[in-house]
Formats: sequence, C-alpha cells, structure tokens
Amino acid sequence: MSEFSSLYALQPQTGQRLRHEFGRLYTYEGVNFTGQHFGRGEDGILYALTEGQIWKKEASE
Repeated sequence: MSEFSSLYALQPQTGQRLRHEFGRLYTYEGVNFTGQHFGRGEDGILYALTEGQIWKKEASE
C-alpha cells in the first residue's frame, strides 16, 4: 500500500485511482496547460484536485 503524498510526488497517470487524505476516491483525468490537475469523483463529476493536499494511489479494480 502506498503512502500519502503530494500530486507532484505521485506523478499520477490518466485513469489511475487516487484517494484523498479524507477518504474520497477519484480517477485521475490529467492536467491542463496551467498545471491544474483534474479527477472524476465516484459521483461522476469532474473535480479540480488540489496539489497542496495529500493523496495516495489506490489499486485498480
């Protein structure tokens, strides 16, 4: 199991599942030209993911 870290340190790939430090699960969608990361929540909504928060990689289903 991976430890929690920043998005920069994790360097997630599109389609990878990420868990926020407070428990929410997202599927990583990518980063735009300004460096903003995005992920799709379990509710199907696209969210901006905050670099300053803590994340960890989750195993794929």
